[in-house]
Amino acid sequence: MSRIAVEVVPEVLETSAEIGNGKDLNPVLDDVRNALAAVADALLDGEAAVELAAEASFAGIACVDSARLLVSDGPDWRYANGQTDLPLDLAGALNEARKSSEVSAFPCIGILVPVSPGAVAVLPPSATVPPARWPALQILAAGVRLALASAAQSRGKLDALEEIRGLQDIAIRILSAGDLSDILFAISQETKRLLRADICGVFLRDGDEMVMRDCIGNLTRNIAKIRLLRGQGLAGRVFQTGRHSIVGDYLTSDAVSQEYAELVRAERIRSALGAPLTVDGDLIGVLEVWRRRKSTFTEADVRRLLTLSTLTSIAIHNAKLFESQKNALEQLTQVNERLRQQNDIIQQSAAINGEVIQGLVDGGGLSAIARVVARYAGAEVAFLNAEFEPLGDLSLPPWCAASMQRIISAIQEGADAQGGGTRTVQVDSHWLAIRAAIAGRDRIGWLCARSSKPPDELHEIAIGQAAMAVALHHAEQRAAAHARTHTIDGVAWDLLEGREQARAAAAAGARQLQIDLSGPLRVLHLVCVERSAGNERMSTVEVESRRGFARQIAERVLDRLHVLRLVSARGNLIVAVVVASEC
Repeated sequence: MSRIAVEVVPEVLETSAEIGNGKDLNPVLDDVRNALAAVADALLDGEAAVELAAEASFAGIACVDSARLLVSDGPDWRYANGQTDLPLDLAGALNEARKSSEVSAFPCIGILVPVSPGAVAVLPPSATVPPARWPALQILAAGVRLALASAAQSRGKLDALEEIRGLQDIAIRILSAGDLSDILFAISQETKRLLRADICGVFLRDGDEMVMRDCIGNLTRNIAKIRLLRGQGLAGRVFQTGRHSIVGDYLTSDAVSQEYAELVRAERIRSALGAPLTVDGDLIGVLEVWRRRKSTFTEADVRRLLTLSTLTSIAIHNAKLFESQKNALEQLTQVNERLRQQNDIIQQSAAINGEVIQGLVDGGGLSAIARVVARYAGAEVAFLNAEFEPLGDLSLPPWCAASMQRIISAIQEGADAQGGGTRTVQVDSHWLAIRAAIAGRDRIGWLCARSSKPPDELHEIAIGQAAMAVALHHAEQRAAAHARTHTIDGVAWDLLEGREQARAAAAAGARQLQIDLSGPLRVLHLVCVERSAGNERMSTVEVESRRGFARQIAERVLDRLHVLRLVSARGNLIVAVVVASEC
């Protein structure tokens, strides 16, 4: 409980020894009445104004130049106007005088007038204030006591309103569920204001440490970076015990460890109060305030901080939930966007594939494939066979011929790569995308696309679909050639060995196959030997391979002589129908 006393400076203005005898009583009563009225008028302006009015009123009643009002907090005393240094003998006398409720005189100190229970006021030495005026001082002291109590009640109501406003502001922050950093900053500001602290900080738990996440009012940057283990400092003590904790004098207290004493000195910290932040019974942080003056945190202060810590816990929990929901929404948005992009890619891939297949069905061949790639990928296309020559009946574009060495080098550098991936090289201001066309296990050639910008995903899809179409085209051509070969074989043997009706049908089939059998013709017979160079018998695979190779050699030689009309093979026998006049 605070104590109040009055000290009057010993400079006498007037004295009257006659008051006690009943003479001139009305002026004294008037002085008391006026003094009480001044104190009452000061109520509207709060405790500080009442204290100033009380000092002036005591000086007026005592007929001295000035009086001093003193306030105590336990054994310590301070001047009401903010001065803190008191003579040691005066503090001792005040503590002794507070035991009495009567006005009393102390040699060399003055008259002590109690203002509130257990408190005293100091007036000049007793010789300057006649005892006859002491009752007037007591009456005034009673009035001042009532005025200060009323002012304290008013201040309590104002403090309660301020507290409610502060809690309301914090509650609005909680309901808005904004950014966690903004919430912590607002909570620190309101907590510092409501508890009349110099510094306020919010610690959040990070594993086995309490980490400062927000701090205002600090003088150094170090306090804003502090990390505390269990038992370290006040926050560490709260972390360890899970209960609020108070320190009256930080550097002399045995309740907290002193690892950060230098930081405490740098911040000029004297007292501190910390409260736990809990969510569903789990400790998530600590809310702490520091004062740079020696002070005692009251039960009201503890109640306010505990209330604020509860709201802070809710705010942090809501902010984290909000952040989790925000992150989940962002992830869902990203997933939806990726799915949309993939769906677009699938649709584009299907469109490219459809156009390529339709081009092949319509008989457009490689030219149709090149047009599709040019439209979707914005690129010029060239087709090369396995020997890096133009594929099919297409010609080699000038840009492809000029870049051939770079194309071959890129293919050779990636020779060990598995699969049909696209290789990209930059040539001057253009990019070349090179992809193998693979049919079964055979690499039949290469597709080269030249573009003015780096290949993107659509570019890759178009080239991949084109390479697949080239493989399909090749397979189609090979199947057609194989079917033609079988048909030609049938025609040839029917012409050579069939009866008259079969030969007539074979001649008609030859005309359908556009095989010219007009004019004099001759039949050549070639026989394959089934022996190896060492006179060893060859395997069936080797025999078939040699038969096929022999047929190819015979067909190629006779075709270059421009005499070949028909060729066929059966077992080791190869027959060729040629123009008779040229052989």
